[in-house]
Amino acid sequence: MNTNFSSIEMIMDQFGIEEGSMDELRSKLRIMQTEHHPDKNGGSFVDEDRKRKYHELDKAISYIDSIKKNTDLVTVSAVTDLTKAVTAMVAAQNEASSKDTLLSFEINRSIESYHSKLKTPKIALTAITVAISVIWMFPNTVKEHPVLSQFINFDSISTNIAWFYMLFFAVVFWVITWRREDLTKQQQESLKTESVQNRLFTSFINSLNNDTFTIESFVDFIIHSHKRHRRYPFFFIFGSSSRIDSSLAHATAEVILERALKRKAITSHNSGSISTAYQVTSSKSYS
Repeated sequence: MNTNFSSIEMIMDQFGIEEGSMDELRSKLRIMQTEHHPDKNGGSFVDEDRKRKYHELDKAISYIDSIKKNTDLVTVSAVTDLTKAVTAMVAAQNEASSKDTLLSFEINRSIESYHSKLKTPKIALTAITVAISVIWMFPNTVKEHPVLSQFINFDSISTNIAWFYMLFFAVVFWVITWRREDLTKQQQESLKTESVQNRLFTSFINSLNNDTFTIESFVDFIIHSHKRHRRYPFFFIFGSSSRIDSSLAHATAEVILERALKRKAITSHNSGSISTAYQVTSSKSYS
């Protein structure tokens, strides 16, 4: 009888297998098929009945494999549809808060820019620290070296003091660098907080001589406001950790002005130039 299977239940009834998962069913069928394999009889089937059962088992296994394949395709399709839906939701959310997204991007860019300035001295001092550590760990090797022994004398107090100060400076530099990088990250990311944005906006409004301004004047205020509050002279050669460039200041100003417009703290109107003019609705609110 040439059996064509059309369901899992049909396979289970045909071979007398009880309830189980699809993988367990396939495994049991494979074991049964092995018992009828021609290799157990020198490469040929024992009889026609075993040959028929072997091929029936093969068809059953193939049917299960086809179901599993289709199930995987359906799963992949479902995941793809879900991914598309999530992507669409994220895109919609990003579009609604494009200015906040731009601000986050500019903050990350500014932080990475500051970190890159310290990369070269950090690499150089790391190499020096490693070299010093190796020298102090293996003094006998240095003493026996024909070249190093001419420049490094462990019996000399001045040499030991010099190496100690170099190692000390390297460690101090690493500690201060780590601290300044952490401060940079905290200060730049604080621009996303509402409290910092409120202080910048309030200070700017109170500094105005009249109730109208442009975004350019607000950007300049943010930049110069941070310059006035820098208090890090020790590492001036690497720039201030609180420095805000024009791109970051502009992104910050846009987010703040958008919030101010929504809360009706300011209004916008055509100033007759390419820049939008803003009008403070009530100066007394910021005094």
